[in-house]
Amino acid sequence: MTDLEEIASFFKQATLGDIGNSFYPTLVETELVNEADIESGEEEVLLADPVLAEAQQFAAPQRFVDLAAIDTGTILIGSTERGVIIAIKGAIIAQRGDCHSLTKLGPRLIYISKENEVAILESIGVGLGNRSMFIETDKEGVKSPKTPSASLKRIQDRIRNYIERKLQRLAVSQIESGIVLFDGALFAMEWDTPLPFLQSTRDLAFEKGNSIVGICKRSDLQVDGVNVAYLLRETQEPCFRRIEQNEQGIYSRGIGETFAARYGPGGFSFRTDVCPYIVTSAEILNRLYSSALMTLGYPVLLKLAHIHSVFTKREVVELQVLAARNYGLTLQRPQDISILFAPFRRAIQ
Repeated sequence: MTDLEEIASFFKQATLGDIGNSFYPTLVETELVNEADIESGEEEVLLADPVLAEAQQFAAPQRFVDLAAIDTGTILIGSTERGVIIAIKGAIIAQRGDCHSLTKLGPRLIYISKENEVAILESIGVGLGNRSMFIETDKEGVKSPKTPSASLKRIQDRIRNYIERKLQRLAVSQIESGIVLFDGALFAMEWDTPLPFLQSTRDLAFEKGNSIVGICKRSDLQVDGVNVAYLLRETQEPCFRRIEQNEQGIYSRGIGETFAARYGPGGFSFRTDVCPYIVTSAEILNRLYSSALMTLGYPVLLKLAHIHSVFTKREVVELQVLAARNYGLTLQRPQDISILFAPFRRAIQ
């Protein structure tokens, strides 16, 4: 079964159960919506006695390569008496020379409740290569979610991560001899991704001669108490700096080398993980710098993938109406308790 077929199968296996009769839509005030990951995006890592390489300037443009970028988005669109309904979408942007292509998934509706949470989590575990990753079975054979994945809100993030990991596997095969950009670090977080699955994605990329670069919009990684985003504060020029590994650190659970990198003059600095094919990580960073357009030091391709993964206010309202129709629910007035805290209600939501 291909990864695309596995995604389609997952949506079919998310059975409904007793969904209830009433639907309470979520209020949406902003024009663009994309709920942040439930987790911080990575574990907080403190490196003791690190070895920091000297900062290197990017080399002059020499070789231009094809690029691809992936992102996903999810949002809670409403709740029923028994559970919640979320929407999810994803996008892959590929750049081949002067041409761009867009592959979109969704938006798709998924109902999550205590009745189907085990089936959803078990299906995700199977897709990631570890059936029991998110569920446990007691002596009587009764299955239940493991504690870190027990809440419906965390299940929403497990779904988002699963879809994004599958889209990453599709993306690494869309170009050849290029660079595939992931949104986030290239290491397996214990709560949502097995390391063997990440390694198999790397192997698929290498079959096409592709390297993988993961760029974190935010990071908890610290070196001697300094966040990785500030390791290049001595200069405002585009450059990168390698962070050496240690046995118990970030590399033991990842597929690449970690850098602090700034891709534009005066731009932001980002934690950047590099999984290179054949050549060095520094060479891959130079190729990325030569091939990708940047906005304040952030790749435009990742920005475009993000734009195609967020929900507009109008889209959310349309999805709420669609959910009520598809599931036979009666729309109810949203339960907006923020009115109790006027004039500070926006800070409460």
